[in-house]
Amino acid sequence: MSFAELPESVHTLLAAFSFVLGAMAGSFGNVCVHRLPRGISVVTPRSRCPKCENAIAWYDNIPILSWLVLGARCRKCSAPISWQYPLVEAITGLLFLLIFWRFGIVVATPIYMLLAASLVVATFVDLTDWTIPNEITVPGVFIGIGCSVVGMVYPESGLQVTSPFMAIGGAALGFAIPYLLDKGALLVLGKRGMGMGDAKLLA
Repeated sequence: MSFAELPESVHTLLAAFSFVLGAMAGSFGNVCVHRLPRGISVVTPRSRCPKCENAIAWYDNIPILSWLVLGARCRKCSAPISWQYPLVEAITGLLFLLIFWRFGIVVATPIYMLLAASLVVATFVDLTDWTIPNEITVPGVFIGIGCSVVGMVYPESGLQVTSPFMAIGGAALGFAIPYLLDKGALLVLGKRGMGMGDAKLLA
């Protein structure tokens, strides 16, 4: 039975699961947004309130819902919790849902979900710290090229890029455009234009 032949109730259930999975990915994304610019491990220690440093219990760490139930404040010290946390979770959840609607159950779906979650993290790190973490951009280039190989040998994957040569060329062009803009601004205006983080992100 193909994905299109599945009952509507199954489609709805999988769509809901996609949103929940995205919100959970967004919750981890918030950890990355806070810790990557500070050079802190995103694995340990467990999530803590940045003010009182008390560990956050699992029931206070449910994406979106916990923020609403707690009234956007820490249970221990009542410090305000930024609106950024539920926003990142909701955006990532919505993107996962849209990707599922667009592609269904194919190899491309989890790959594009990973891409979407990575781009959300990169965006919010850039907005708050004016940097784009290498931990996302550099591995992303090589993962993207690797995925193009998967698309080439497995046409039913749903991946949009199916040629490693296109992937490598796209990465090179993506890096070259902001790099040349940056060097041009430095030459003409005497100040930096786009940074290398932008070049690696576009690659």
